[in-house]
Amino acid sequence: MPLPGAPREQPAPILDLGAGGVAFLCYASSITLEPGTVLRGCRIVLPNGGECVVDLEVRYTQAITLPNGHRAMRSGCLFLTPCPQLAALAKRALVR
Repeated sequence: MPLPGAPREQPAPILDLGAGGVAFLCYASSITLEPGTVLRGCRIVLPNGGECVVDLEVRYTQAITLPNGHRAMRSGCLFLTPCPQLAALAKRALVR
């Protein structure tokens, strides 16, 4: 994921996926995602091996402590560009 302040694309594990957005972790303390920041060209790898490239708008960021005691930032974002494969994945998860 291309994050502001990062020298290159950063992996960001997905915590939550919905039809309207996504929440993920950012481990780098040097990266700050302020609400309203637009992240363009975010590549999300799908479980089936496919991928979607979307634009996201940061809605919130909060510091959290992981079970192993390490700190990370959890960010929730709104999809600005929809991806049909992500919407289908989110819908299947809701049905289960």
